[in-house]
Amino acid sequence: MFSLRPIKLISISLLFLTNSSLSATIDTIFLGEESFFFPADTGGFSADGSLIFGHQGSFRGGERPAIYDTDKGEFIDLPAGLNPQAIVTGSSTDGSVLVGLEENFIGEVTSFAYINGVRTVLDGSRPPYQGFFPLDLEIAVRLGYGPSVSDSGSRIIVPNISPQDGSPRNFQAEYLVYDDGQLQESILIPRTNDSLPRHRISPDGSKVVISAAGQSGNELGEINSSSIEVIGGQILDTQSSFASLPLDIAADSSTVIFSSSFEAKLALDGGEIVSLEHTLEGLLGNAFLNGDGTVVAADLIVFLDGVRKSLPGLWRLDEFGDYQFTTLEQLLQDQGVDISLEGWTELNSIRGISADGLKLVGLGIKDQNSGVFLVSLDPAAVPLPPTAGFLLFSCLGLLFSKHKLNKAN
Repeated sequence: MFSLRPIKLISISLLFLTNSSLSATIDTIFLGEESFFFPADTGGFSADGSLIFGHQGSFRGGERPAIYDTDKGEFIDLPAGLNPQAIVTGSSTDGSVLVGLEENFIGEVTSFAYINGVRTVLDGSRPPYQGFFPLDLEIAVRLGYGPSVSDSGSRIIVPNISPQDGSPRNFQAEYLVYDDGQLQESILIPRTNDSLPRHRISPDGSKVVISAAGQSGNELGEINSSSIEVIGGQILDTQSSFASLPLDIAADSSTVIFSSSFEAKLALDGGEIVSLEHTLEGLLGNAFLNGDGTVVAADLIVFLDGVRKSLPGLWRLDEFGDYQFTTLEQLLQDQGVDISLEGWTELNSIRGISADGLKLVGLGIKDQNSGVFLVSLDPAAVPLPPTAGFLLFSCLGLLFSKHKLNKAN
């Protein structure tokens, strides 16, 4: 006898994924009247969503690097000797190892690491422009010069470049691998273009992803390593007359997001280029990927009534394998959160996304003050991967077909 239980179970699963009663949360991490906390616009969020990197200070003057622990609801005590103008670009999960960029006393951009509160000098992070004109720290981080660290803090990767022939546009790039504070090896990239390829270290430190986007005709060349698995790529032909800037890399190396002619594009594993569509007339600002590249958190720069405005939102893979864009405010509303009832009048910018794609950190306006928000999405709202969605609908079709066949017999 035919049973409706399998259909009912699948139907309930589908209903759970699309139920309008889904609930998200938006928490206030920081709200300042005379002080501020700004998460770094170059990726101020740890993969597990527990740490927010940024700067804290007073509008009357003075600022310093800061890390906020979302689990404990408090700021982490940082080493007293840390340069107040430094940018922290990575931290171990427990906060005992910090890495980042700073300017030394003669204005050079250099890497630093604090291991259990002790400052360690790292080679590397000498931008090709250094010595030709000053390079802002934020720009240096955006171009990919910031070091990164594994979750345990035992492995640190430091980008380094060596200008060739005295030219700022002819240089050799390498990545220095530090284990427990000691230099172990150099990963050499013989040829590249005039900006350093973006990199990302896997949470366990066993892999380094190196990817780039730019004009056709350039290649990364051979990548050499003896103790770490390196995933490389080649500079992609983006079909654009403008320079293309890689913005983020998925932790599993499957996807790179980059800006080409101010439009959002994805470079997928295998070399396919995907343009991210939206119905808004806007340019791409910040952009971040979750761990497997199925969720893109980004800011669209739009002009409404002649006023420039940033609209944060998400492109998410639906069950049919297409990326669909939804503004963050609309996404929260769909999951039962009215930001105005929470005191927020604007959500201005996304500054990071967790590896699972469920947590977002960003900036907004609340109670007429600048604030930092932490959004936690309902796990049931994350779209099914294309294969899973297809299988579910296929199963439904097979079950209904079987039901009709049984009735006919």
